[in-house]
Amino acid sequence: MDAEIYFTRQQRAAWPDPLVSQWRHLCPDLFDQDDERLVWNQRSYHFKEWLAAIYLFHRDGTHVLLSKYAYRIHPGKVERLHLLGLFGLVHAGCV
Repeated sequence: MDAEIYFTRQQRAAWPDPLVSQWRHLCPDLFDQDDERLVWNQRSYHFKEWLAAIYLFHRDGTHVLLSKYAYRIHPGKVERLHLLGLFGLVHAGCV
């Protein structure tokens, strides 16, 4: 299923402040403190990633930031994968 997501320049100009804190507050299951830290260290990146994650979560209920789940430097996400029994699949690139 294809989708196009539109965001105005004015809305895009709100990245990262105040959108990061607003989106993190509205979607605490999608974004954690480490996700926010990455945004503040790389301010011009991650907007599309976060927007797509929110869209797909609302549309399908999916957690789509899987690349972050595969790295042990994101302990909260790694723990979630272990609880779901999926760490080996994601780490091997199967998901």
